[in-house]
Amino acid sequence: MAGFDASFGPLRRPVFPPADAREGPDVADLPSLAIEKVHGFATVPSSLHWVSDSEIVYPCARLVVLMDVVSLEQRFFRRHSAAVTAVAVSRGTQPLCASGQARGSGKTAEIFVWD
Repeated sequence: MAGFDASFGPLRRPVFPPADAREGPDVADLPSLAIEKVHGFATVPSSLHWVSDSEIVYPCARLVVLMDVVSLEQRFFRRHSAAVTAVAVSRGTQPLCASGQARGSGKTAEIFVWD
């Protein structure tokens, strides 16, 4: 197997697999994975919001997590293709969430409005 260059801060060094390493399976042959829990939080200013009396919403990498604070069950908004940089919630009978992401390779930042 070939090596590759890796950056560690200002250092750039070649990295090689162990001599007895074997090629892994093709990604297409792997079972799909499902997210069960997210442990983490993106330190985005003003991005933790109450959606209801028992549910909060917050960003974590490319996900927006909705978590019931009583049961600790989580749901996820997964439409972002880059890091979520903003989350907002409307107040009203039918709350809406809006989440925005950093600019991707297309150089256009996206905002999603969802319920």
